[in-house]
Parts: sequence; C-alpha cells; structure tokens
Amino acid sequence: MEKVIVAMSGGVDSSVTAALLKEQGFEVEGMFMKNWSPETIQSLTDCPWEQDQTDAAAVCEHLGIPFRSINFEREYKEKVVDYFLREYAAGRTPNPDIMCNKEIKFAAFLYAAEEMGASRIATGHYVKAVDGQLFRGIDPRKDQSYFLHTLNKNQIDRSIFPLGELTKPEVRELAEKFGLPTAKKKDSQGICFIGHIDLKQFLMEQIGVKQGSVYLLPDYTEGQTIDDRIASSLLVGKHQGSMFYTHGERARSCIDNRLYRIITGNVDVEPCYVVAIRAKENTIYVTRQHNDPHLYTSTHTLEGFMFTGSTGELDEVSTLDAMAKNYELTCQIRYQQKPLKVLGVEKSGEDLIVTTEPLWAVMEGQSLVIYKDERVIGGGVVCATN
Repeated sequence: MEKVIVAMSGGVDSSVTAALLKEQGFEVEGMFMKNWSPETIQSLTDCPWEQDQTDAAAVCEHLGIPFRSINFEREYKEKVVDYFLREYAAGRTPNPDIMCNKEIKFAAFLYAAEEMGASRIATGHYVKAVDGQLFRGIDPRKDQSYFLHTLNKNQIDRSIFPLGELTKPEVRELAEKFGLPTAKKKDSQGICFIGHIDLKQFLMEQIGVKQGSVYLLPDYTEGQTIDDRIASSLLVGKHQGSMFYTHGERARSCIDNRLYRIITGNVDVEPCYVVAIRAKENTIYVTRQHNDPHLYTSTHTLEGFMFTGSTGELDEVSTLDAMAKNYELTCQIRYQQKPLKVLGVEKSGEDLIVTTEPLWAVMEGQSLVIYKDERVIGGGVVCATN
C-alpha cells in the first residue's frame, strides 16, 4: 500500500484531500506545518495556528489516520518572510504564497515526508498534474496553478492533487458526506499557512516608517509620458513609505482632503490610485483615473524564469516565441486574473522579455506566469516593465 502524507492546514480542502485518498486505498497520514506564530514576531496578532492544528488533528481522528505536527518556523522565516521583507524594502511587490510553495510545501515538507517513508505528498490545491506537467484546476474560481508554477518534474511526480477535478461546491458536499469536522469552516483569506495579518501594519513594524510625499498627476492626454505628467504634478498628501504601496492601489489615508480640494477645486474628494512609485525618492504619484493609460504595460522583463514540470518540446525560447506569435500562449500577473495573450518571447542575457496584451498595474517583484491552454508553461519575476 502506497504511503501518502497530506499537508493538513485545518481547512476543508486538505481535509477532503485526506478523506478521498483514504477512500482510494492509500496509506494516509496527516501532517500540520507550523510555519508561524505570535512568538516568532510579536506583532502578528491574528495567527490562528493553534485552532487550525486542532482542526487538522480532529479530522485525522475522524478519519482514523495518524496525525503529526512539524515545525518549519525557522525555514519559513529564512526562506519566505525574510525574502518578503527584503523585496518590499527594495520597493518591489513579492508573492509570499509562491515562495511558500517553492521553499516549504514542495521542498522542506516533501523532504520530511520522504524521510518518514512516504512515496508522495498530497495537498488541497485546485490543480491537475499529468505526466510531470501541471494544469489548471477545473474550477476557474479556485484554480491555484499560478501559485505552483515553480514546481519541477520531480516535485509534480511526487505530489497528488485530488481536488483538481472538483469544484469548491463539490468539495463542500464531499466534506458533508464524509462528516468532516471542518465541513462548514470558512476558507482562509490570509497568507500561505499563516492566516490573516494586517499586511501594511506588519510591514511598517518590520521595515520601519519613512515619510514621503504624494503628488496628484494631471489627467492623461494623448502623447504624454509619465515624466511629462510628473513635471506638472501637485503635492496632495504624505505617506509613511513608498514601499508600502503598489500600482493600482487606491490611496486613501495618504491623501490630504484639504489640499486635494484646494488643488482640484472640487468639493468631493474623488478616489485616487497609485500610478507611479519612485522608490529612491520615496515618492508616490496618484491619478484620478482607474484605467489611467500609464497603469498599463505591454513589455515585461522576467528574471529567474523557470519552466514548470516536464518541458518536453518547450525547452527553447524560440519555440515559445513561435507559439506566442501564433496566439497560443496566455499569461497572468496575479491570482484569478483574466488570462491575456502573450504576443512575443525573447531572451535577453539571463532574463526573458515577454510582450503581452496590456496588463494593468504590474509591479516589479510580481510573478508573470505563462500558459498554453490549461497547461502551466512557466514563470518568472518581473524586474522591469514598459
């Protein structure tokens, strides 16, 4: 009987994963990863790991399978949190869930499971794996392939994703059918295996506050560059650090309403969105236009591009470029974003330049992931845009 260890988060998805694998005849064990706690950094005020661990243990007891907990706080701090803070301090916008999957779930956890005699691990991700390749899950509202694009062939081959062929409502129905204690538990909206935190407060406490200026750009007119508009911008507020903002974000607390009314002559303070960030000057620029043309980019330079799983015929950039020019590739820059066409792919030294349909509010540090139909081709981290 093949031994599989399930990454138990205390949520309904991993609970159903364990139940399905047991039903299919695997020798199943559940393992809870303790990655973070208030003791690690005192400012983390809402870290529900104890309740999650209790829920995971209750599910394993209900299913009659072994349960254990493993502590990855040191690895998580070094590989995920420190990276997260370094990127923000440099004015980039990283994705901690992608790094958690790369360094913790499918590296440290996979290694630990193998040391415990498991041939494979399983998670509650909504993705599909076939012959060393990764595909979107069938539920478009829950597909998590974006977060797993860094997986190599060995990691995919050693993993099972039972929920890839299911929708979320079907998973809830199965949880009820199996009588799982977590059947009605709400989904977590927080960071990978941590839970909810006040991100901006957390970053301010860890990186420190550095006050800077906020300028309102004049509305865009045809032919203007962003520098043209910056030259005509007017002071409209103060912020606590440009690294705490991202393109497209609505600027609320940093707008001085009195200044805004004086500058615009408007009684009402309209919503403003971050359109440009100058990290070296610690300055941000905002626009009143949600679809401001300067929030869109079409050329994206990616560092550290990795092919996902078994590359097969896709190990040459020229092949990708030919497919792009034939409109066979799509991409997304964030989770659950509508996929947009890739129009060209070329090599530039160690980097990859990907030309796309206009993407909205791209920040350096985000991951751009490329797809062919439902298959994940690979991805890299944005280091420049145009």
